[in-house]
Amino acid sequence: ALGGAQPHDRIAFLYSIGSEGPFTIPTGPCAGTVVDLGGNAALGIVDQAGQYGNANLLPFHVPASVCGQLRFQALDLTTCEISNVVLVR
Repeated sequence: ALGGAQPHDRIAFLYSIGSEGPFTIPTGPCAGTVVDLGGNAALGIVDQAGQYGNANLLPFHVPASVCGQLRFQALDLTTCEISNVVLVR
């Protein structure tokens, strides 16, 4: 879950498995934004923040085999702000 967004903003949860480092979003409302997920960054889920600015990554299923390699980062599609990277252990 994510907190601190503006109510009703759209939040994209991006992820990568086994890569890290800068990656520039190529297209869309936040084209040019740099995230820290490396070259195999992908879109997981897009959620709309609720009335208190919370968004949820569920239902995103993570196989146990990628623990320690899976990184997430949230991107607010309204403001193009990004979160810190979260490593799933």
